[in-house]
Amino acid sequence: MFSLNWFLGLIPSWVPWFIIASGAAIFIFEMVFGMIIPVLYRLPTRMIAIIVISLGCYVEGRQDVLINAKQEIQEAKVEQVVVTKYIVKKYKEKRKKLNHDYAKIADQITTKDDRMCTLPESFVSVFNNAAKDSISSTAKRTDGAASGIELSAAEKTIVENYELYHRVAEQLKALQEWIREQQQLNP
Repeated sequence: MFSLNWFLGLIPSWVPWFIIASGAAIFIFEMVFGMIIPVLYRLPTRMIAIIVISLGCYVEGRQDVLINAKQEIQEAKVEQVVVTKYIVKKYKEKRKKLNHDYAKIADQITTKDDRMCTLPESFVSVFNNAAKDSISSTAKRTDGAASGIELSAAEKTIVENYELYHRVAEQLKALQEWIREQQQLNP
């Protein structure tokens, strides 16, 4: 698709001045040699000179605007990179803290209570349904029957799930902060 700004961006910076100089040369030629130019052609020659000078001035002005716009875009890109690096650094620090905290929590899981407590089938069913975001179609054993799953295995799974939740929450918070900062840079 053709765009005037795209086309003007391709023109070297000397071209508008050449157009202006050409228009001025035509105008001066008409003024100096006006006596030898037939009267019928004097007015069109002046009009052509004025149009060529105006075109050169227009192209020069548009190129200045494009150059300023390019500089503003470059500055905005630099600011965006700075904001992105800051947000990513902040997120990595939070993620590192989460890893450290959850490693400590995982170290607290022991198997010493496994022999005292076996999880009932009803707990396993509810836990799995919540994890899958679904409701079981059949009624599972709710009579307190043992599932055979040890307490430490459930604790480990719960800790992993919460860790994943907090990781995703931090990612979302960082993304939201990044979007807000980008919007402030480019309202």
